Amino acid sequence: MKALSIFLLASFFSTCALADGSVAPDCKIPTIPAPGSAPLVVKYFDKHMTEYKKCINKYVDERREAAKKTADVTQANKAHDEAEAAIAEYNGVMAELNARNADAGEGSEPNK
Repeated sequence: MKALSIFLLASFFSTCALADGSVAPDCKIPTIPAPGSAPLVVKYFDKHMTEYKKCINKYVDERREAAKKTADVTQANKAHDEAEAAIAEYNGVMAELNARNADAGEGSEPNK
């Protein structure tokens, strides 16, 4: 049982590690787990995905507020572009997740 616990933790950290490189500096993009990953890995991925979504929403709100408050058009445009880049990044992550879910569902019989 102890070996199984160690294996599950190791598989979690290897398949659900957080990736760097988000356009929002404090938001970490969660790595999408491989199809058939352990339920614990999927649970932690879901948790990290929820945190990522909240972080992106907060960042977008902050950038939009900064764009509204500044009188400098260049700074307003930069803040707006940063918000749009974060939205595009989030949409890309969701598109990849949806594509993987669709691929994992191919060939399976739908529940009736």
